[in-house]
Amino acid sequence: MLPDLYSWEHKRTANYQLALEFAMKKIKEDVAKKYQLHKQHLLVQSQADTVLEVVEDIIGLHATSASTPYLSLFARMKQFQRSMLDQELYIKRNLIRLGFMRRTLFIMTTKLAPIAFQATRLSEAQTMQLLEGWNVPRSEYQRLGESVYAVLKDGAQPLRIIKQAMSPRLVRTLERQIGKNVSRMTNVNIALTMLMQQGKVFSEKYRDPIMTRHENRYALTRTVYPNLNLESISTEEAQAQLVKHYIRVYGPVTEQDVAWWTGLGKTTIQPIMAALESELISIRIKKQSDDYVMLETDYNLLKKFKAPRTLPVLLLPYEDPYPKGYQLRNRLVTTEHEKHVYIGGEAQPTVFVKGKIVGTWNRVFEEPGETITVQLFQRIGRVEKNAITLQGKALGTLMARKDCDVIIKTA
Repeated sequence: MLPDLYSWEHKRTANYQLALEFAMKKIKEDVAKKYQLHKQHLLVQSQADTVLEVVEDIIGLHATSASTPYLSLFARMKQFQRSMLDQELYIKRNLIRLGFMRRTLFIMTTKLAPIAFQATRLSEAQTMQLLEGWNVPRSEYQRLGESVYAVLKDGAQPLRIIKQAMSPRLVRTLERQIGKNVSRMTNVNIALTMLMQQGKVFSEKYRDPIMTRHENRYALTRTVYPNLNLESISTEEAQAQLVKHYIRVYGPVTEQDVAWWTGLGKTTIQPIMAALESELISIRIKKQSDDYVMLETDYNLLKKFKAPRTLPVLLLPYEDPYPKGYQLRNRLVTTEHEKHVYIGGEAQPTVFVKGKIVGTWNRVFEEPGETITVQLFQRIGRVEKNAITLQGKALGTLMARKDCDVIIKTA
């Protein structure tokens, strides 16, 4: 634990750096990596029994792609079946799909949803600014909202039905230029996006949604989740809890990781981390030059952690929470290959061997029996190649319900 006289804001001063170096705990890179995989339920001995356990423990599943949540759970559970997620999300309603961190779609437990929502929600001023950017007046947004509520009061509907049910005089196409790019969409799209950001509407796929061409359905949050109060916690408390939860789940992490993953930025997270200072310890990972932090309680668990001698071969999906969970990615992939893994800020489907990303694989399951193609960055052993083939076939069976071929290419 750092001496109290050194505050988080003064961490770059010379005296602080001396105290930091003295108090810093040093751990091996291999141990840190295995412990992070353990907390992500990605080791054989740490695989989970239930969907809710995984979603709670890793703070949600990325849900921009229809197949990602299924594949992320498959990698983390002992006996995962697609129906397990469908039950919790569509039948029991213990999960909800909403925009949270970095305004990205996540599947979150209803227990964690108020914390993530309040911590990352847009302010009224930000909402109005976005509407103004699309030239949508407040009065028009209110009329659109009323029309959306009227359409959805009897149940979830896709966008095309919502538009058809509205007065043609209300619907118009908008155009916005950002840099050299011109975006076009209707004011209904903008209204739905804003209503989702405000937690009034949520989107979901149809049950068992594997085909990415399946359209989204929109529903009223209060109707489907009558007992869910997204405003049950203040923004300040929610942000503090989210930062602490992230550090516990993904630690050791850097300040840049925290600011990036939460989407709150350094200006917001620095006072939060200052308030957490008595619970944090500084970590130096051998062979890494960055400064890391962990919760002291988590570090005590790390000391008791029995790291396995070997790591499993993993095929993780597009935007999986583990490769997506850090801004500083030199722990996961070499600088040379990072540009092939993170394209346009999006994490591609990845192949992990010995805890490092050694390749990518195609992610589309549009047709039964599709071939899964793995592109490796480097040569690996025959045992690892066999494991990749088995993993690929298992993914094909899960998603396409039919055997598929696995082709491995090496650059």
